[in-house]
Amino acid sequence: MKDVYLVLAGGLIALVGSGCALGAYVLRNGTPASWTDVVANEIVVRRTARALAAVSIVLLASAVACFLRMPWACELGAGAALVFVTGGFVGNYVVFGSLRPTHTGPNVLIAAAILWLLWQGHPH
Repeated sequence: MKDVYLVLAGGLIALVGSGCALGAYVLRNGTPASWTDVVANEIVVRRTARALAAVSIVLLASAVACFLRMPWACELGAGAALVFVTGGFVGNYVVFGSLRPTHTGPNVLIAAAILWLLWQGHPH
């Protein structure tokens, strides 16, 4: 049963990592014109896109580790979830000038779900 939890965690992590990759892709050429609430300049937005791409890579690597049931998958997944939440707080503050609870709140809930699944799948 632990393997099922680990694979579910990997699936959720992969979904989040894919979302981060999409966000990095959207931001890589600067801010979309429809985003009127951005306070950062284009250089900061592009740097944020690169950081988001790095977070995506960490998340996707940890998802693969979960799918392959690597012995260190839970630790990598937990670290990736924490990087995701921390990066969300920092990224929102840098780009939008606020923590944006409507965006960072769901990040925290998703990370909590990931951590719970990893805990259930961890070979204690």
